[in-house]
Amino acid sequence: MGNINNNKTKFYNSTHYASICKDNYAEFNNCLDELSKIESRTENPQKWLDLHLKQQKCGTTVIVFAAICLEAFINDYASMNLSKSLFEKIERLELRNKWVIVPKLVTGKEFDTGSKAFQLLEQLTRSRNKLVHPKPKLASSSISS
Repeated sequence: MGNINNNKTKFYNSTHYASICKDNYAEFNNCLDELSKIESRTENPQKWLDLHLKQQKCGTTVIVFAAICLEAFINDYASMNLSKSLFEKIERLELRNKWVIVPKLVTGKEFDTGSKAFQLLEQLTRSRNKLVHPKPKLASSSISS
């Protein structure tokens, strides 16, 4: 690890976040399997609702923690390989920019921004931002009589 903050190392624990993501992804898929066994919402409405809500919770956790994991990983990589002053500037950048700049600075090679991996990173970031920075939705004020 790099020497950051007066020889104290910052550590972002990306493996911990990856583990949370992996566990919730498995549970998300378990819910999908269970939901597929229920013929319709009306067959067992409470079980369907419980599974659906659990699936949403796990899906949300996967998205948020996948983004946290990728940010923690690139921050760890940057802190191990860049100077303190450069790392402190990079640490504040958006996730996509970190993944473009850090590999270039460390290895001299660029992350192909046209690649499927980069497109998935951007999609993940958009999904995460929708979850953690929700926009208010207008509710219909008309009530049918």
